[in-house]
Amino acid sequence: MTSDVAGLLLAAGAGRRMGMPKALAETLNRINVYENSGASGIFVPCITDKNDIREVVKATTLPVNVMCMPQLPDFDGLKSLGVKRISMGPFVSNYVNASAEEIIRSVQEQNNFASLFK
Repeated sequence: MTSDVAGLLLAAGAGRRMGMPKALAETLNRINVYENSGASGIFVPCITDKNDIREVVKATTLPVNVMCMPQLPDFDGLKSLGVKRISMGPFVSNYVNASAEEIIRSVQEQNNFASLFK
């Protein structure tokens, strides 16, 4: 790996969802390997616990990136924990697409464009 690697995926929270009982410990081990291999950032999707986030940030000198999740601390909380980046993943586009589909259904059902101007 070279030093121009943009970031590496560490699946702390995702590991928990897939049944990995020691996801945080595995993430912390991987951080060291990736950091020593020249990564320029650490991405930990699905992590939401403040203590886990604090441990991840403490484990590296690289900027830590988390993904938006419903239980994720607010922006000020993440900043105080040392998080440098927040990824929105597909969630904003998914929301916009679902809203557009709802509007299109409304136009079709009402047989007019009134719902576009509410």
